[in-house]
Amino acid sequence: MKTVAICLAAGQSARMGENKLALPLLETTVGSASLKTALGTDVAKIVVVIGEKYGHTSWLDPKLLADRRIMLVCCRKAAEGQAESLKCGLEVAGALGASAVLILLADQPFLPASVIKSVLATAKRRPDATSVSACYKGKQRPPALFRQSLFVKLHALAGDEGARAVLRKDKSSLAVPVADASAFFDIDTKEDYQWACRHLQKWK
Repeated sequence: MKTVAICLAAGQSARMGENKLALPLLETTVGSASLKTALGTDVAKIVVVIGEKYGHTSWLDPKLLADRRIMLVCCRKAAEGQAESLKCGLEVAGALGASAVLILLADQPFLPASVIKSVLATAKRRPDATSVSACYKGKQRPPALFRQSLFVKLHALAGDEGARAVLRKDKSSLAVPVADASAFFDIDTKEDYQWACRHLQKWK
């Protein structure tokens, strides 16, 4: 199974008022922290989908950009909703010969590599499962892996419809329980960012 990760980093950051991925987080940025975690797994490639609004890559640590597994792709329709970014990444993953894609969000800096590895390991152990995702309190969420048989359904998404819509309808989907809620904490507002900074200081 050749798994290509799709890191969705083309959000408009409307609620933040500035590019949230570029916000500093200890010695890195919100976006780089998330991407560094993904690089700690054995995915074949990581397609980072960026948008035109914040198309620059100043939020990315140069050391991460030097990693050959990272491929940057600009989605010109990103403003139309997350589905467009997902489909953009999916097209690239398909061209790379992916037999599965792993959907990741660039604004989840506390997602540990162990969760991603658990999803990948479960998919490898259970080839009968067409999708595998992390799960907190019964709700499936990224990271989520989809096999090639579901690519058509992912391509059919529109607007702000996310991959969870496909997960909900997939009867062969498996969920990997995660106990720590902070693993899925995403940064959307200034209050979220302040909480994230306090959380990191506590563990520093």
